[in-house]
Amino acid sequence: MDCKNCELKQRQFFCTDCIRTHTRDFRVKTQHSAAERDEQVAKSTKALGAVEASRIRRASVAQIQARVDEVLSALARLRKDNDKKRDRLRTLRESLAERRRTLAAAAAVVSPNAGNAAAALAAPQAALANLSAHIARARAGLVQELIDVFHVVEVGGRPPLGGKAGSQGEWTIGDLILPVPGDVRRYPPQHINAVLGHAVHFVGLLSFYLGIKLPFAVRWEGGKLGVGVPWIGPSGGGKSHPLYLSLSPTPSPVPAPSPAPAPPRAPAHSLAESLSGSLSMSMSQLPAAGPAPSDTPQFTTALAMLLHNVLYLAHTQGLQIPLARAGDVLATLWAVCCAPGLGRRAHATAPPLPPPDADSTFGVEFRHVLQAAASGGGRRAALARHVSTRSRDVGGAAKASTDRDRNKNAGKRKGDIEEEDGWDMVSEEGY
Repeated sequence: MDCKNCELKQRQFFCTDCIRTHTRDFRVKTQHSAAERDEQVAKSTKALGAVEASRIRRASVAQIQARVDEVLSALARLRKDNDKKRDRLRTLRESLAERRRTLAAAAAVVSPNAGNAAAALAAPQAALANLSAHIARARAGLVQELIDVFHVVEVGGRPPLGGKAGSQGEWTIGDLILPVPGDVRRYPPQHINAVLGHAVHFVGLLSFYLGIKLPFAVRWEGGKLGVGVPWIGPSGGGKSHPLYLSLSPTPSPVPAPSPAPAPPRAPAHSLAESLSGSLSMSMSQLPAAGPAPSDTPQFTTALAMLLHNVLYLAHTQGLQIPLARAGDVLATLWAVCCAPGLGRRAHATAPPLPPPDADSTFGVEFRHVLQAAASGGGRRAALARHVSTRSRDVGGAAKASTDRDRNKNAGKRKGDIEEEDGWDMVSEEGY
């Protein structure tokens, strides 16, 4: 039945007396069990008392054994460390003994006097001087062959004669005129590119033969020598500029009319135009490797770098070229090839020259060369700075004589740009 309070179902119910009786019996049993428990604990404690001493002894032995093992391992480490230090000490003693023997042997040797040292160095110095002379002669021979191969000559001009001022010719390389920076626009782009290619190749071979390291290095767009567009930049790394003029038609100043052009020159012009068209078409198909080669500021900077290289090359051979003559590249190169001390100073042989960026004796700065190349007024302006002071009568006679010579030689030189009036009034010490 269910409880009226909690509704718990029970099968058997106990009265109050029964519950009290059962509780009393349970307490009696618990007390009896506690007494038995205490009796068993007392017996166990008494039984363990006999083996407690042996257990303590065994624990002490184990603890002592662990400490002994630790001490033995530390002793082994100390022995290894001592062996290493003993070996190092032995090595130091041997080294010290060797040094003492060396010092004793050095002290026993009698130091030679200065006269004997100078006599001993005389033969090597003479051999070095002889070798330097042989190298200089070999370099001079290579330079002469280089001049013959590139055919660097001065065309035209005449010396002063009969009180008349002489005229200065034009330098050519490979039968092509290399103009000064101010006259570049007076020549077609293909002419400038061709003559600059010859000049760059000539300067590179000349510096290689002479063992000179130039301030600005030239690399070719095609990765091979002479292939593609030449780019020039600092040897130590930096921005490069194209030494090249675009062949695409651009508006340029009209060149001065040539006096009495010869009829056979028309096919040459047509051939040049066809070559120009084909070259411009082929160049337009090449991928651009950098700034447009036709940018005038970049070309001027590249040309100034080439001029700076030529001036530095002349400086290494003992020539001091003034900045006003920096634009006449071929004349400077000719002076370098004819220098008295050609091949005696180089970066590759002894005594070595200082690097280009550390040469304090070279007083020409690149910014000045760049300014001169950018503001150069052509050959006439450059010549006007160096014209000698002469009387007007002598100048007029020289001018008339020059006009007659110019008309006489008009049909002999093909492709030359007509010189302006007054150029032939310059003497040999001019530009």
